[in-house]
Amino acid sequence: MVTLAALVAGALLIAGVPAGLYGLPVLVLAAFGGALVVTRVLLVEILR
Repeated sequence: MVTLAALVAGALLIAGVPAGLYGLPVLVLAAFGGALVVTRVLLVEILR
């Protein structure tokens, strides 16, 4: 999901469409949310 957002934002920026910049904050938030989920799963597995 994050990779797809990065590809779309990058393609828009390369094409010269300034709307690609609006995808970058969404990308950062999605990556942060994904990292939180992975961290939570690993912490639960370690504490078992």
